[in-house]
Amino acid sequence: MKIDESKLSSSELASAWFRANPLFVNPSNLLAIHISTYYKAGAKKWRKDSPVKIVFGRNGEAGRISVTPKPNQNEIKVRFVPLNKEDQITSFINAAKPQSVDISISKGQSKELPTIELVTAISKKSLTESLNVIDQIINNFDFRDFDRKNPVFDTMYTINEEAFQEVINASEIRRKYPEYSTMVLNEARMEKHFQKWLQSKDIESTVQDRDGLFRRDVTFTKGNTYIIAELKYTSSTRQDIEAAIGQLLRYQLHPLAQKPGDELLIVSGNIPEKEDIQWFKLIKEKLNLPLSFLYESESKDCFLGIED
Repeated sequence: MKIDESKLSSSELASAWFRANPLFVNPSNLLAIHISTYYKAGAKKWRKDSPVKIVFGRNGEAGRISVTPKPNQNEIKVRFVPLNKEDQITSFINAAKPQSVDISISKGQSKELPTIELVTAISKKSLTESLNVIDQIINNFDFRDFDRKNPVFDTMYTINEEAFQEVINASEIRRKYPEYSTMVLNEARMEKHFQKWLQSKDIESTVQDRDGLFRRDVTFTKGNTYIIAELKYTSSTRQDIEAAIGQLLRYQLHPLAQKPGDELLIVSGNIPEKEDIQWFKLIKEKLNLPLSFLYESESKDCFLGIED
């Protein structure tokens, strides 16, 4: 039986569109929920609009942000219509140099209001960079009913494999976002601190070191030992170990890994309990891998081993 679309609500039409285009559900929601964490004018819903769209603010007016999936191009477009002058927007566009995201200025549908257009492909790399660029745009320009979050922008969000796979729906993203956001900020701070700590010991390190498909948190050489370090700062040492082990095994054993380490180092932002130490030692013994463990001291001024 054919459905009479005229009798469906905008949210029902949007749901039908997403059912027909399931590839766009998770990444579109990821961008929309990320934007909504800045928005103070209430919840927004997807609606039927070329062919589906969510608008934060009044459509056709300055100060709005919109998210529109583009299935024919396998992309998602985010439009920003700031309240600022065009020369400010042009300067920002000229200075921004994202690697995997297209960003440009246009006049939008109104043909009058200068509009920032961000176009992202549906991939972990592009979506990660999109979150970072979205933060920069919202923090650099003025929009109606939006709050800035990070006036001093000194970190970047990264979508890890687990987070990308777990982007299930809007309510799940909203539930996990505060925890995930705090984790990323903590790890970014700890990464800088760890690198400075290594420098104090005359050890040069590389941050976000690329190995083919993989990007390792920190790599460095101590003596003749090449070390790959994975930094984690979740809610507990147990979770830090769980999260780090999987990634270190990928860097060491995956067929596409090109630079395995002589030593694999877990760096935790939490102080381990006795059970955590026992568990780590058991993992090291059973896996028979060159694993080691450091954690950030309570005073945050150094990193300690489990024997210290």
